[in-house]
Amino acid sequence: MTTRVFRRCVSSLTTHLKRVIPRNAHATPVKILPSDVSATDPPHDDELVAQLEDDEKSGGLLEQETVNRLIRSMILPTDEKVLPLLQNEQLINIYKTWNLYDRNYLPLTNPTKYTPFEFQSMENSDQSYVDNPRLSVTGLLISGWCELRSLYTVFAGSVRTPPSRAMEEGTKLHLELEQEIHPMIDLKDIETFIKENTAEIEEKWGLSDRSGIFDMEPDDELAINWAETIIERLYSLIVISDAREVLLHGYLNLEKESFVEDGEEILKPSSVLVSGVVDQIQFRNPENDEDYALFEEVQGYVDKEFDQVDETPLVDLASFVRDVKDIADKHPEFKLKFTDLKTRMAKLIPKQESVLASAKIQTFYYRYFFELLSKDPDFAYRCLLENAKRRGFDVDRPLSVLSTFRILRGHYHLFYNDFVKLANGDPIGFEPYDSERVNEDYDFDKIFVLSEEFGQQQALPNHTGFIEELGKYDMLAYDKVLLPLLKTWKTPPTLRHLAARAAQFYGIFGSSLGDITTVEYRNTFSRQIIDTKVYHYSFDQLDKETKHASDFWGGRIDATPTEDSLRCRYCDFEKKCVIPKLGKLSKSNKSAIGPEIRKFLNDVKHLQKDC
Repeated sequence: MTTRVFRRCVSSLTTHLKRVIPRNAHATPVKILPSDVSATDPPHDDELVAQLEDDEKSGGLLEQETVNRLIRSMILPTDEKVLPLLQNEQLINIYKTWNLYDRNYLPLTNPTKYTPFEFQSMENSDQSYVDNPRLSVTGLLISGWCELRSLYTVFAGSVRTPPSRAMEEGTKLHLELEQEIHPMIDLKDIETFIKENTAEIEEKWGLSDRSGIFDMEPDDELAINWAETIIERLYSLIVISDAREVLLHGYLNLEKESFVEDGEEILKPSSVLVSGVVDQIQFRNPENDEDYALFEEVQGYVDKEFDQVDETPLVDLASFVRDVKDIADKHPEFKLKFTDLKTRMAKLIPKQESVLASAKIQTFYYRYFFELLSKDPDFAYRCLLENAKRRGFDVDRPLSVLSTFRILRGHYHLFYNDFVKLANGDPIGFEPYDSERVNEDYDFDKIFVLSEEFGQQQALPNHTGFIEELGKYDMLAYDKVLLPLLKTWKTPPTLRHLAARAAQFYGIFGSSLGDITTVEYRNTFSRQIIDTKVYHYSFDQLDKETKHASDFWGGRIDATPTEDSLRCRYCDFEKKCVIPKLGKLSKSNKSAIGPEIRKFLNDVKHLQKDC
């Protein structure tokens, strides 16, 4: 910054401060800083605060040197400094990123050319946000606590702090509630047996090519995740009226400040992926919580139409998604309700209105995402494919054999018939997928043979011994759900296939969206519900928050600090943030000084562009 520009800024701030700070008749008049003031000779901030407090006690006096120090403390030096006064990783990072002198307070505005979203996508402790730039639903809730802290956190590199005890206990409760509806199947012993048997085959027969067998690539993990947290969960929702931890997402255009509703637009770089997991979705008749007519009809249909293995129907997904949607459409009285669970160590809900409002908007986002994904299966299909492609995944790469086995064992009631179709090269009944699928050989049978019988495969593959051995670990009738699939498939299982089925499941509920959302507060230890806040979905409220979040992440607005100084006690930036220091002044002086400092810094930011 040139001396001319600096003096213009100083003059502007001095004028504003003279207007907003009361002074008595004997106070030394405030003058413009002399021309020899150096931005590289910053004051000690603690001294500045002490002076401000003294001025407050003496009736609001703001002496010449105090003004000088206040202004100088906001000027950014260009030379690198050692950072002995910075007490945590986040402060060290942001002072380095913003090239700040360690005795200065943090600026109230972003002094760089990068928007928060751009910087988060460049420097992030979570490499996945660099590899796949995106936002989360919670990342859009910038007004819940302190926007300034959100800004600082981004430019500190989005450091992930170790989970607190409250967070760990909250995660544990979430998992317990999830497993009550969606119990996990422990496959550890079975997978160990399969791997050890394969290792014996490799050693005995000199085989070493394990590609496509056990390799669990990130796209395999995504495939398993889609099978469990979308397809299985939404099946549960239509059959038993309840589902937990359901994966949702949308695409936000930061420039247009709205979510994308067009399949072509989601392909553009301007569309930012926003992901979230809704804690609970319930499918109920809001007028009669004891009404089970829809689910009785669905259950009757499933029992009648599909063959069973171990008293479990083997669903044909092509007919299932079509027929149960018709059943749901005949029961318009049943509506979806979206709930976010908040765990509390104390038996009290938050007192801060902004925190409560933020939780409400979070449920609105979930409801809106589900609306976008359920209105058109083709759109949802494109959204899921784009989600995978942005992670760098090939949606047509065959899943590893072990991944396919996991999906089959965990959800055979849903995937057995689909896998039969893939094995035979038959269409699955969803035109967007059927017209794009890639047919190639997929060897699903090679590893499901006992090592001592492996040599017989060239003449007559024998899987009987292996199936019998599996029965020692698991009571499932593998001879009925695995043995028929042990051959070379004509169409491999892929992310594309799972995206197709997930999209169809969202579509089942396209006519069943309700306008009720809730936030449930539970005590972490007793698990008892403390309170449940009920809200009526408002797109106008959501749209307002979306626009504000878009402006923040797009760098079009300055962050608004919290007005509750008590929140500063829990902030990693408190020691170097001017907001808690200003909080020591009187309420009237604080409300006057804050905007003027922000205006001054904004002037500096824009005047620098003229230099």
